[in-house]
Amino acid sequence: MKRGFLWGFLCVCCASILLYWNANALIGAKAKPRMKDLSFVPSGTVLRLLSMGHTNTVAKLRWIDSFSYLQYQFDKRDDTLMGNSEIGGFDRLYTSLIALDPHYKPFYEFAIAAESILDRRGNLALRCIQLGLMHRPYDVDLWRNLASHVKMMYGGKSTAALDSVLTRWADSVKEESQVLEAEMWKKNIGEYHLEGLDQLDYWCRQLTTRKPRSVLHNLAEETLRFQVDKYAKDILQKLYDNAGLAAYDIKNCLSPDAWKKTFGENPQVVDTAMILWGPFEFSDNEKAQMQEALKAGKRKLELLNPRAMLRYDPYGLPYYIEGGKVKSEGSYRLYFENYLKIINFNLSKKVKEKQRWPEDLEEALQWVRFSEGREQVPDNATLKWLDKEIVVEWLDENPPEPWPLNDWAHFWMSVQNN
Repeated sequence: MKRGFLWGFLCVCCASILLYWNANALIGAKAKPRMKDLSFVPSGTVLRLLSMGHTNTVAKLRWIDSFSYLQYQFDKRDDTLMGNSEIGGFDRLYTSLIALDPHYKPFYEFAIAAESILDRRGNLALRCIQLGLMHRPYDVDLWRNLASHVKMMYGGKSTAALDSVLTRWADSVKEESQVLEAEMWKKNIGEYHLEGLDQLDYWCRQLTTRKPRSVLHNLAEETLRFQVDKYAKDILQKLYDNAGLAAYDIKNCLSPDAWKKTFGENPQVVDTAMILWGPFEFSDNEKAQMQEALKAGKRKLELLNPRAMLRYDPYGLPYYIEGGKVKSEGSYRLYFENYLKIINFNLSKKVKEKQRWPEDLEEALQWVRFSEGREQVPDNATLKWLDKEIVVEWLDENPPEPWPLNDWAHFWMSVQNN
């Protein structure tokens, strides 16, 4: 009895001691995630030597360290805790991983994810993406990420930088669909953020090198025509504003006073590109001056006594004034035709709902509704029901003659390359 009691007492004491011993490490301890120590990550060159030729294997094993460190960042979000305040754990780790296996795409993808977890802008991801494109120049995902990061970091402050990235993207990838994605970015950048003819040389080059009537050729021609039209309207708007009278007709924008206020006193210095791509019809002598200036690499041209005449817009239709703003008939028609695509898309949804197509134009127009304002059918147009679509027919006495952009683009590039 007594012996059993003693054995029980000893067991309780041992259990208590063991429990205290195990719990002692937890007394006063603070909860913290388990993580891999990244305080020592050798440079890529040293690590390649240490890998003894098994670079891919070492890279994958070392990459495992990033997952525990990633879990640590979920809680702390402070990459500077691992030593050097300028170069954090992720920077050191991914620099060495990329040096070991530069063609392994997940390294770059996880570097981008790591930066988003750190909730800071650009340096790690941008540097890793640039490294990735050195080794994977045809990787569309990396190009897309680079463009997105440049847009995020610089916003509208450096549109030229983003435009340059998009040019490199389009020139680097091979498939037509991949080039098309980059060039759609460029088109939108040029339409909403760039002034003048900043993309003129690029689209002229595309127009002269793409297969005629291909998707990329048509995109280049459509974009160049739109941008030249926008450039011309900007010039005419300045002339119109300097003319001084809101009741002026568009032709009166070319009055000597408006011209001097816009371009200055003689000799009048204008953009060389304006001779060919502007809204004016210059003399043969002034066109020859433009050609010589282009050959000499000049972007400005002195015109002593210009006698320019207003010409039609790049779509072959007239400019006009509406509400104090210079507009072009061609860009308006393009806008309306694009709006009809939306109308036809809405119509296709009605077709699915009703399980049949409209019998004629009148019924089709009952199924869809045009918006108020400029979306209304113009007076000089009529709608038709053709091949199960609503199409517009413009009522022109003489068909418009659009500018021969393809010929002009070849001339523009050939003169500059000579």
